[in-house]
Formats: sequence, structure tokens, C-alpha cells
Amino acid sequence: MKRQHSVQVAAKLGALLCCTALLITSCGVTSPDETVWGDVSKFSWPTQVGTLMKYRNVSDTGSFTQEIVIDTNLSSNSSDLLGTYVLNNGPDALFGKVSYQPSKDTLYVYGEVGLSAEIALLAPLVKGHEWYSYNSSDQDNNIWHAEIIERYAFRKVQGTTYENVIAVKYRKYENGLNAPPETSEWIRFYAEGVGEIMTVENTYPNSNAPSEVLPQQASKRELIEITPAAN
Repeated sequence: MKRQHSVQVAAKLGALLCCTALLITSCGVTSPDETVWGDVSKFSWPTQVGTLMKYRNVSDTGSFTQEIVIDTNLSSNSSDLLGTYVLNNGPDALFGKVSYQPSKDTLYVYGEVGLSAEIALLAPLVKGHEWYSYNSSDQDNNIWHAEIIERYAFRKVQGTTYENVIAVKYRKYENGLNAPPETSEWIRFYAEGVGEIMTVENTYPNSNAPSEVLPQQASKRELIEITPAAN
């Protein structure tokens, strides 16, 4: 009788442990898979010529749709893979051309206005990783400080859910790292296989308050549509 009772207890304990293991496993489903963070190029804008990406840009001056068209995938002075996109900056603005060069360890960006840090991403893609970057076309040699502030298994933007997303904060220092940074900061979200899905610009108001001043959103750019290049 005691033996039968022990067998029943063992069976119940085994079932409980099995359920606990399944629960732990299911809880980890939404955690980022570490294997996807080993290649920076996976978080770059596409490099296939003809790909169209539409963004909704909203700021205190109004809103408009921006279009990015992947223009070429070869540098004029290098055989390395290099993407270029033509950016429509609004109805009253000129078109701008931005180039980017993705590799396994680094994503370089050239020609972007506003957020002009040339090293957009740098391995390892782990939360808390920081790096510094210059802009080679900047005569004042301003310094950009970048930091990975979060990684997401999933992130929803404009109703679309993207998998494996990394958020990076950028701040510019005009007078060296010993001086306060500019009053603006940028937070950009990159999704695996897509690239930029959202960029938020925040500004810190000038204040002499003893407590920390919270930033205010100045603009937001969100991906609303992506059309693959025609074969």
C-alpha cells in the first residue's frame, strides 16, 4: 500500500515538474533569441535596388510622408556592398541622398541630416554597449555618443509587429565630451531584416531646476509601408 502511494506521489511530482518546465519555456518565447544579435548587417536598411520604404514624419511643424527609395548598392569608390537611398524630406524640401555600409560588425551611415553619427550600429549588440563616432564631413569635429538602451523580441509600430528590435540613443557633443551635450537626442529602433522602423527626436528644455528635466518629443518618424523591389 505504501509502495503504491509512493508511486502516485512520484507520478504527481513528475507531472508538476513537467508543467513547471513547460511554463518556464513558454515564458521565454518572447525573449530575444541571442543568435540573431551576432550580425549587425541584419539590422540595416535593405540594399536591394528599388525597395521602397514609406515613413510618416510628425513634428510640431506638421506631418508628411517621407519616401526612401533604395537607389544603388555599390559605392562609387569601393567594391564593398553599399546601399544608398533617396529621401524625400517633405513637400517643400529637397531630396537628400544617404549612403550606408552594413557589415557583420558595423553599420556606417553617411550624409544623414540631424542624426549624423556615421557609426550607427556597432557590435556587440547588447544592452548598455556604448561607442563614440565622428562625422567625417563635419568641420567642427563634433562627437556623437551612442548607447544601446534596449532589445525587444517584438515591437509594434503603426500597427505592424516587428521581430527582434534594437533601440539606440544618440547624443551630440559640440565642444568635447567634457562639455554638456546638445539639447537634442535621437532614439532609433532597428528591426531585423528591415532596418529603421522608428526614429524619435527629443529635446531637453533649458532649465535651472534642481531635479532632472524630462525630454520633450520634437519629432517622430515611423515606418508605415515597405514594398520589396520588383524582380
